Amino acid sequence: MKPPYTSPRLKGVLYALCWLPFLLVSPSKLLAGVSINIEGIKDPLKEQVELYIGKPEVVSQTDLERAITHIESQTQKALQALGYYRPEIDIKSRPDGDNWTIKATIIPGEPVTVAELNIQLDGDAQHDKAFSKLLAELPLEVGSALNHGQYESIKSSFQNLAMAHGYFDARFLTTNVTVYPEQHSAHIRLHFDSGIRYRLGEVTFSQTPLHDRLVRRWMNFSPGTPYDASLIGELHRKLTASNYFSRVRVQPKRDKAKDYTIPVDVQLTAAKSHQLGFGVGFATDTGPRVTMSWERPYLNAQGHSISAETALSFVQQNLSTQYKIPLESNPETDFLTLDAGIQHEDVEDIQSTLYTASIQRQKLTKNHWKQNLFVRWLREDFRTSEGDRNTTLYLPGFSYNLVRSSGGLSPQKGHRYGFEFQFADDALASNIDLQYATFNTKRIHSLAAKHRLLWRFSAGILHTSDFDRTPTSLRFYAGGDSSVRGFAYKSISPEDATGEKIGGLYRLIGSLEYDYRFAEKWRGAIFSDIGDAFNDDQSDPKHSLGMGIRWLSPVGPLRIDLAAGVSETDTPVRLHLSIGPEL
Repeated sequence: MKPPYTSPRLKGVLYALCWLPFLLVSPSKLLAGVSINIEGIKDPLKEQVELYIGKPEVVSQTDLERAITHIESQTQKALQALGYYRPEIDIKSRPDGDNWTIKATIIPGEPVTVAELNIQLDGDAQHDKAFSKLLAELPLEVGSALNHGQYESIKSSFQNLAMAHGYFDARFLTTNVTVYPEQHSAHIRLHFDSGIRYRLGEVTFSQTPLHDRLVRRWMNFSPGTPYDASLIGELHRKLTASNYFSRVRVQPKRDKAKDYTIPVDVQLTAAKSHQLGFGVGFATDTGPRVTMSWERPYLNAQGHSISAETALSFVQQNLSTQYKIPLESNPETDFLTLDAGIQHEDVEDIQSTLYTASIQRQKLTKNHWKQNLFVRWLREDFRTSEGDRNTTLYLPGFSYNLVRSSGGLSPQKGHRYGFEFQFADDALASNIDLQYATFNTKRIHSLAAKHRLLWRFSAGILHTSDFDRTPTSLRFYAGGDSSVRGFAYKSISPEDATGEKIGGLYRLIGSLEYDYRFAEKWRGAIFSDIGDAFNDDQSDPKHSLGMGIRWLSPVGPLRIDLAAGVSETDTPVRLHLSIGPEL
């Protein structure tokens, strides 16, 4: 039977009608946007799924169908990575105005747990404490949910530790994860052969202006020491911190290793023989300040150095110089220094010119305290209400300081301790007998990610046989940017019969501050300071309250504080500005 006749024109009309529904679906609706909603799971599962899915590009109906398939497959991969192998995934899509919404409802099911964790370690690493610690702190253990990211992290940790500790022939013999989804269990087998541990060999240094025996004092290992990348890094840090070299390169020569021993080549470029520095600054205590410095980092092959610095402001002008001798027992932390300086000060009722010279032995103790033993000569010409005075003292003494922090120039936590004692005796060519001691501490506590609590305390005591002849530089005053804010620099002090501030025998200062980091480079603060400089039974503590703002600059926080002396009837209000490290 012949089919009915259909004219070509009618065929064209019917063909067009078949395509009409597709033509009526405007591609612009898909171009408007697609949103994906994940339901049924929470972080970290949800975050993992969103990371795997990404944001599929959809510009047509076909793309939408592909996106749905993509979402389902990637969701399965994301969940498997965290140990969920039998999830239920329901994906639906619907138009939403000019957009499309894809909703994925996920029931993750029961996770696969580690039923067997078999890690075999061969080679010299069996006796390496670092590998023993790594094995004791594995992120996966029997009974924990299978996490493929943690599994890969374990493998990377073995490889990275092997490279850092000199197991350059190390390799995995077996890396296997077997998953049994129906039993919700997994078996992990790793077999790692570290091979033989290499050792550090002879160290050769390039030619420098310093004696080779002095340069070698910075070495923190001897030939034959088991290889450890941290030893190489520490040697680099020590040589760089010495200030003798402008460029340091410490390079183990693995290509020249013999009998599992690697020679080390150290290339050093000497620092410039003359170094000049210039700076400007401002602090409320001293006003504008200009500083200039000069240094010769090495004068001879023994590593002696000399430096000089001057700082000029309206309140203080000083010039100091130092001759530094590294002691070969440990040139990084042990020095003998010869110091001399002159300082003129004119502030409040203080007018003085101070001349000093000293010999000091500076050393870093095993507990990281900076120890300083010194003998100091001091002569001060100063003016009081009773006329001009001058006093000469020979002051043996010592000081200890410790600073620890984490977080750079604006630490989240840290502490500082300092203690100093010195004395003079007229039997040792001094004009008067004198004992002087100070203690100070500051701590920073992190309360949360953006919250900190800071507190500081300082105390000082002076005993003298003749207060009138005691130099003003050894008397105690309070008030100023780093003392009791709200009061002028050195304005808190006992007074004589004429009302002139003469300094005190004692000083106590305390401060409590809270700050909040409201932007990446900005903190706000509120604080309270209290303190006094006084003589026997004459204490009248001054108290202030204030608020401030800190800008975290590259050289330390710039602090702007507004403080009110609330203990005073006239309530003085002062603006304080300072910059520099917090500890």
